[in-house]
Amino acid sequence: MESDMAFVCSLVFSNGATSRNLRRDVLNRRNSNNKSGSCCSNVVCMSAIDTHLTRRKVLYHAIAVSSVALIGSSVALADDLDSTENGNSVATCPSSSFYSQTALLKGERVPLSEYSGQVTLVVNVASYCALTNQYEGLADLDSRLRDRGLRILAFPCNQFGQQEPDDYQQICSFARDRYGAKFDIFDKLNVNGSETDPLYRFLKKNNPDDDKRIEWNFAKFLVDRNGCVVRRYKPGVQPHSLERDILALLDNRPIPMKRKPQLGATLL
Repeated sequence: MESDMAFVCSLVFSNGATSRNLRRDVLNRRNSNNKSGSCCSNVVCMSAIDTHLTRRKVLYHAIAVSSVALIGSSVALADDLDSTENGNSVATCPSSSFYSQTALLKGERVPLSEYSGQVTLVVNVASYCALTNQYEGLADLDSRLRDRGLRILAFPCNQFGQQEPDDYQQICSFARDRYGAKFDIFDKLNVNGSETDPLYRFLKKNNPDDDKRIEWNFAKFLVDRNGCVVRRYKPGVQPHSLERDILALLDNRPIPMKRKPQLGATLL
């Protein structure tokens, strides 16, 4: 009896066993044992087969669930692609334009309407941050693409580790003398919290990517010629990585789709 059970168990846990082969092998084993005077209990055999079939059903169910999850992810991706045109993303602009907003400059709120019709990159900056060397990349973009219609607007912020403690003149001198920055630098402001500047409330609310708090210095927002905030970039994204998107807007093309992680599913 114990040898029969061991034999059945080896079949049950064999990856290659099928229910048909299992029944055939068990019956052959039982006939052989009957000739030698031993027997395999029908209860033991059928119980083992039922256990095997149950395990197979569980496995198939798990595979089916995983497949449905994968299909669901594909549908979600397809839904996300519904707003594309020839592989490019098409942003939906709010009723209020970025160029109808104002910003603080030398103590006064000034209209941003003078930038209307341009492609604008908005960045919160700091002079004593590990990311401060992004000034160099920003200055490079500005020097190469300004004549084509790019405008970079820098907004100093001291909310992250107090890494922008200087006054307006010191901030401007540092950026221009150290990195050759010639783009516009505005007054220091808050980008998070109860005292968030209205401009940053607008940017966070009206971009298609994320309305959460600004993560750190050198977060970036890209605005098209119509004043639509088309993309938000995390602080660690280097300025040169934005050039593809900027060039698309300068050429009046839809901004390329944001790269997505590859879909995958783990099956049992």
